[in-house]
Order: sequence, then C-alpha cells, then structure tokens
Amino acid sequence: MTGERRIMFRARATNNQELVDIIDRKIRPLGFTNFEVTMVLEPVVRYPGL
Repeated sequence: MTGERRIMFRARATNNQELVDIIDRKIRPLGFTNFEVTMVLEPVVRYPGL
C-alpha cells in the first residue's frame, strides 16, 4: 500500500462540544493530531434480515 495510513474512530455525541471533549480526552492523548471529522446527523436505519 502506498500513501498515508488512516485510522477510523467512531464516537457518539449529543452536541459539538461533547464531540470536541471526546476528541480532546480520548483521541489526542493517543498521539493523533491530524483529524478529518465526518458527522452523521441522522441515525442509520437497519432493517432485520438485510
């Protein structure tokens, strides 16, 4: 593989400030400094059997 390695973290937050707090308390201490944040505003609907 070539290029920059990427790692994905999933977090659930009720507002932007809570998301920033999660990033500051749990992700930054691991040494990650370059972030790309993608927000999903609506819950994913998963139907049984699919």
